[in-house]
Amino acid sequence: MPLINKSGFGALWCNELSSSHWTVSLISNVVADTRSRCMCKYPETPSIGTNHYLCKNFEGMVFLTRIEHFNAAHKLVNPSWTPEKNEEVFGLCANENWHGHNYELYVTIKGEPDPDTGFLFDVKKLSGIINEHIIEKLDHKNLNVEVDFMVGKMCSTENLAVGIWNQLISNLPGGVVLHAVKLYETPRIFVEYFG
Repeated sequence: MPLINKSGFGALWCNELSSSHWTVSLISNVVADTRSRCMCKYPETPSIGTNHYLCKNFEGMVFLTRIEHFNAAHKLVNPSWTPEKNEEVFGLCANENWHGHNYELYVTIKGEPDPDTGFLFDVKKLSGIINEHIIEKLDHKNLNVEVDFMVGKMCSTENLAVGIWNQLISNLPGGVVLHAVKLYETPRIFVEYFG
């Protein structure tokens, strides 16, 4: 099965795809898109019938992750459904009196270390950006009601991760490349988003 993610850090197994024109077009479009997003120094174009990684040389690439924590309440409810349908689909998460989570947020940036500092980016500054633009908006809040970037959206962890990405991407300084947002809702449930 082909595995391609939007970050450009996935594998493409072309030998599992047919050689039809549609497949060649699909691969060409994916490779072009992936190459435009790729941060590695030597992205390679896969050939039909061979196993290639789209980004197989990460020489000099560093991934830096900052972990932050917040507590928040939400409920999963589709307003166009009946209460019975919401309860059937969402179970206890549709509780009209809300429920809460202790979220763990992992924010990963990528790039090459600065030769003068050895840093990819100052972690204190990264933490400050995350706290100012994310944690202060989410911590001890009702996600369905009090968070501007979640208004009008189903308040799932998946949508919250996308919302966090969108808030961060517009507030990171030039040269800082966001790689991933990983959001733990519980110790056993998390979502990853690569933009």
